[in-house]
Amino acid sequence: MLIFSISLTVALSILAIAYHLVLPRAKQPGFNRAIILVIYIAALFAIPATVLFSHNPSQAGDVNAAIEAGVPVMTFAPDYANHVLDDAVKWIAWIYRGGVVAMTLRLFISLCGIMYLAATGRDEKRGGFTVIYHDRDNMVPFSWGRWVFVPATTVPDEIETILAHECAHLSHRHWVDLILAEVVTIIDWYNPVAWMLRQDLLDQHEYQADAEVIATGADATEYQLFLIKKTVGNRFHALANSLNHSSLNKRITMMLSKKPGRGAQVRALAIVPAAALAVFCLSTPLMASLNSTFSTAEAVTEVSGNKVSENLPKQQTGSDEIYDVVDQAPEFPGGYAELYKCLASTVVYPESAMKEGKQGNVVVKFVVDKNGIIQDPTILRSVDPALDAEALRAVKSIDVKFIPGKMDGKAVNVYFALPISFKLDSGKESKAE
Repeated sequence: MLIFSISLTVALSILAIAYHLVLPRAKQPGFNRAIILVIYIAALFAIPATVLFSHNPSQAGDVNAAIEAGVPVMTFAPDYANHVLDDAVKWIAWIYRGGVVAMTLRLFISLCGIMYLAATGRDEKRGGFTVIYHDRDNMVPFSWGRWVFVPATTVPDEIETILAHECAHLSHRHWVDLILAEVVTIIDWYNPVAWMLRQDLLDQHEYQADAEVIATGADATEYQLFLIKKTVGNRFHALANSLNHSSLNKRITMMLSKKPGRGAQVRALAIVPAAALAVFCLSTPLMASLNSTFSTAEAVTEVSGNKVSENLPKQQTGSDEIYDVVDQAPEFPGGYAELYKCLASTVVYPESAMKEGKQGNVVVKFVVDKNGIIQDPTILRSVDPALDAEALRAVKSIDVKFIPGKMDGKAVNVYFALPISFKLDSGKESKAE
């Protein structure tokens, strides 16, 4: 989720900057609202869209050695320079988790507060919505779902104006927009752009509701004085639309401004190249390296004694026969060089093994099934629980299909043994001890 959040930050920032350069001052709240929603959706889907720009050519390698003999061995040594970085990444991950939990708790408390007011207040049916009169006099009116929440002490003459404003929010289902904005803010809570864009969305909601109230024939000056009077008080959580004092100056300015011409909407096309730029940035080696740094540091399997805690589901090969010797051995696309390159991008020397000076050759045995998928990886030769666990995790992380082994011209399930060598530098080893 942290890796996804980093990518979301990049995409959201690029798209939001493009929006702020071309659109926010135009008096077209419905259109601007739609563009902000498009930005949210585009930012969320820019990450999987990067797959379209990635190309990993596969070339069949020459694998003539026997399955358990003649296999080259690559040595994986600890990167001491990056050891501190790994610890920092883990701390960052925990801080991020804390932020997500806090934001989720904040949303949950807000929803509970809305439900509490709905359950304890006096309700009054008004067409397709319900007015809830509650006893919190210092809370400004707000709406959510199909409810409009109004303090019970509200002057009767003001009720209709309040309802006209809040019903405009309900008719446009602004609360659905805010759920999307809240989800993005939870995922990307540390990104100021996410908070800024959510406020932009709230502003467009208010502009749209204000325009509808004035369109019903309300006097603009009296309505503005009403807003000045009624927006003083506690606001509910931003999950709900409420009379917002902080944006009052912008709202009055927007009411007094003129509608822009068609050229203002044409400027929204700037979002298209911005989206392409976001996808390009997410496809760069720098982003891939950053994501790999976080995923590798967080993916190390925890070991307790001799028991390895495995997170991945164990796949079964079914009742098909598994061969030890075949006419054509399974091959990794690109040969052993590509296989070890794949492993090198994920193997991390376990900290516990470094401290105890553990090293040696771990052999992982698994089945390459008739579809080229790794099945049932196990430790064939053990060295140390932590090293065994890391070797096993690294093999399970391989998501590239093998070229399956063949017997009599047919693809079959074949055993495959892969040695992985962990080696400590002699000077560093003595330090670890």
